[in-house]
Amino acid sequence: MMKMSFGLFDGMVVQRNGSGVSCQSFAGSCTGSGDLVASAVCRKGGKSVKGLKSVKIGSASGNKFKGVLKGLPTGGPYDIKLEIVSGKKAVESLTVRNVLVGDVWMLGGQSNMQGCGNACHALKPNPLVRAFYMDNKWENAKDPIHNLYEAAARVHADLMGPNAKAPAVNYKGTGPGVAFAQEMYRKTSVPQGLIASGHGGTSMTQWDPSLK
Repeated sequence: MMKMSFGLFDGMVVQRNGSGVSCQSFAGSCTGSGDLVASAVCRKGGKSVKGLKSVKIGSASGNKFKGVLKGLPTGGPYDIKLEIVSGKKAVESLTVRNVLVGDVWMLGGQSNMQGCGNACHALKPNPLVRAFYMDNKWENAKDPIHNLYEAAARVHADLMGPNAKAPAVNYKGTGPGVAFAQEMYRKTSVPQGLIASGHGGTSMTQWDPSLK
C-alpha cells in the first residue's frame, strides 16, 4: 500500500516555479518496486493534463518511493494518480486529490499574525485560497487559521505551557493572512496557500533568521 510521507497531499497548494508550473518533490512508503508514473486530471471537466499522462516521474524500491512532479500548470484543482509500474503492469497506486498550483506564503510573527481581530470580521472562505493549519492539514483558509491548541509541532505547546486550554467560545481570531491571500488571488487569479506559523507572545528575537 502506498502512503505519502511528504511533499504531496490532498487539498494542498503546490508552489509554482518561475515558469508557472510545479516542480514538487515528494516521497513515501510502499511494498512494490518499479517505475513511478503519474497522470493528472483537471477536476473541472475531467480532462487529462497535457504532458502528464502515464509519465515517469520517479521510482520505487526498498519499500520507498520518491519522485518530482514537474509541469503541472498554475491553477487547478487537479487529481494526481501515482502508480508503481513493474513489467508494464501497475502493482500499486495512490491518488492525491484536489491539488492546486500557485503561490505559497509563510505566516510568521506574534499575536497580530496569529489573529486578534474580532471573529465577526472574518471573511467568507474562497476555495482557491487555502491554508496548511497547525494540525498539518490543508483546508480552505478561514480565520482563525492558527489553531494553536491542535498544533502538531511541539514548540507551540511548550510556549503555551502545560495547563493551556482552548477557550470555550473564541470571539477573536481574525488576522491579516486570509485577507492578504484573498486580495492576492483577486489581483492575480493565481491560487494562494498559507502556512500558519505565528504565535502570540513570542519575541522578535525568537524570529531572528540567524537562529533558524
